[in-house]
Amino acid sequence: MKPINKTPITEQIERIANELPQYESWLQTSSYDQGLFGLSLFYCFYARYTGDDSHYATAEVHFDKALEMVGPGSYVKRFRQDFIGNDIMMLGRYIEYSKRHGFLDIDTNEFLKQADEVVADTVRRRTRFGDLDLFGGAMMGGHYFHARLASTPSAREILAELVEEVDRLAQYDHAGGAFWKAPTLQNRVYFGLSHGSAMILSFLARMHELGIRAETCRRLLRAGVQFVLAHRRTQPLGLFPIMVDDEVEPKQFSQCYGDLGTGYGLFRASQILTDQADLQQQTRAVLADCCNRTVADGCTFDASITYGAAGLAGVFDKLYRLSNDPMFAAAANNWYASIMKYAKPTGPFGGFDSFFDEDKTSYMRVSWGWGMIGIGIALMQYQDNTLPPFDGLNMTI
Repeated sequence: MKPINKTPITEQIERIANELPQYESWLQTSSYDQGLFGLSLFYCFYARYTGDDSHYATAEVHFDKALEMVGPGSYVKRFRQDFIGNDIMMLGRYIEYSKRHGFLDIDTNEFLKQADEVVADTVRRRTRFGDLDLFGGAMMGGHYFHARLASTPSAREILAELVEEVDRLAQYDHAGGAFWKAPTLQNRVYFGLSHGSAMILSFLARMHELGIRAETCRRLLRAGVQFVLAHRRTQPLGLFPIMVDDEVEPKQFSQCYGDLGTGYGLFRASQILTDQADLQQQTRAVLADCCNRTVADGCTFDASITYGAAGLAGVFDKLYRLSNDPMFAAAANNWYASIMKYAKPTGPFGGFDSFFDEDKTSYMRVSWGWGMIGIGIALMQYQDNTLPPFDGLNMTI
């Protein structure tokens, strides 16, 4: 057991850990963002955070339960862009993440052999439909195979295919700027990490770093950056649209939507397009503005990974690790500390609300992606910087 000093944050972590068992039945899927793999992940982190290895046994129980729920017979569609392969793609990302950080000792190639085939087929089918979404579309498969690269070089083949499909599906404005539509979301054109330009730019930048279709990636990055920067606004708290032609007004500020995700995509592109001085300058200005955002702006609606303070902290932390720029470290610390501003001293779910959960009775308030599991792990990461980041589970790549 590690000695843990009592502070409001450590007490909040204990509160979440003590309350979680009563909500286990709320998690009716396997996926780490919505379901039981997320609960298993909490206890893996909690074991390492506390130094009490007995929590690994609890993690294993939830892992086994989650495995039983993987597959068509247990699939639950939550969002319009969800697809039946979601749970399998989430499984692979979770398995590779857990192995990489010592939470699981497993032969991932043997364990995921059939999953690889299913996900490759899913990627091909979703691209035929034109769906590159990170939640249910081909890009979820892209993140799956990016995770699998740690275990098998054969993952490069499907990643190369996906780059070619991103190229095929690109559309261009009159000035030559590239964009990608979201067919499961009414063919809107988004800018962020979940459905839009930043999702594509960050993926292409990573593929370029890996030497996968590098020239295609560079060409698409130039065209994609041109489109994004052409839509930059002067609106405070809303430097970019969430989608094309939306209202000019302050925007949600989260990992999922808003300026930080768009700025992250520009940053990743700028690491490849080092010859574009204007891109470097605009990216720096956008991210410096993002670093000055606070809870008081009223644009971050909860503490969660997907829509809230914990997710913002993770993105800023990733930017710091990519750049070693103390500006990002300070912003990450600000948002980690800001998680506590959303905590209520009494009430269910560890004291945290989820703005996306209108009826206040769903899995969202418990889950890794939207609720107390993810919030609790983020607080542990804030307390102990030796704990692993969410790279491979988050939207950033």
